[in-house]
Amino acid sequence: MKHVQAAGIICLSLIVITSACVKNTNGTGYTGSKTNSTMELSKSVIKKGEPLLISTSKPVINSIIRWKIYPANNTVILPADNRAAIFITNAGPHKVTANYYMPSDTTIAYDSSNTTVVVNDSTYTPPPPGDGLDTASIAGDQITLIPTSSLDSGLVILANTTRLYNCYPYLTAYGWTQGGIGSSLNFDFRSVEVVEGKGDCGGRKDQAFAYMPINELAVGNYTVTANLNQVSYQGSLTVTDTDYIFTWNYTSGIIISPLQIKKNQ
Repeated sequence: MKHVQAAGIICLSLIVITSACVKNTNGTGYTGSKTNSTMELSKSVIKKGEPLLISTSKPVINSIIRWKIYPANNTVILPADNRAAIFITNAGPHKVTANYYMPSDTTIAYDSSNTTVVVNDSTYTPPPPGDGLDTASIAGDQITLIPTSSLDSGLVILANTTRLYNCYPYLTAYGWTQGGIGSSLNFDFRSVEVVEGKGDCGGRKDQAFAYMPINELAVGNYTVTANLNQVSYQGSLTVTDTDYIFTWNYTSGIIISPLQIKKNQ
């Protein structure tokens, strides 16, 4: 089965969405006094697999921030200091928390902020590129493939670049091919580009992302191939009753991390 995405996951409509501002509330690891920090969300209700962009103000300028989601099953957090891109592939309410730590003590959070995001039963479909957008070459960049597991979609792969691009960037013109039982799984980034927004986005730069829901894979062994910047990569995937286990010996170009995840947990 051949899947080709004309657009990736960070849609430019997020630019015009009014952010929700959530005051500091109790959170895991909280000690100390309140600081009334805020959390800004791109949306408070999202679809399964839809990117949620979230940021928080630092109570202390050099704070270390650790993000978490509860329930954590089938979620991925891509942190970037006081901002994060979050993906949730199960429906229902999820609590997103930012815990703040001093560099001198990263064991106990001195403060925290949290809010609840509702994931509805719809599945996110990336929008096509619109007018007023620029594309950037991905030549020389690297891609990390991040496997997660969804109750509805089986194996889900999130992809993100290493370099930062302008104005809510997303990947376009990538594809994946899924063979039959004991066959192959191929990721094709040979024609991929990054779509960047135009206009005033405050100089914002982020990693570009893609979201790939793979059909349910039967128990067995699969060859995994990937192509990027005219270089081919090859490894394997073992699907058991409980786990997805990748064998992937590359530390640059295209990286898979983590290499092993639980199914539907």
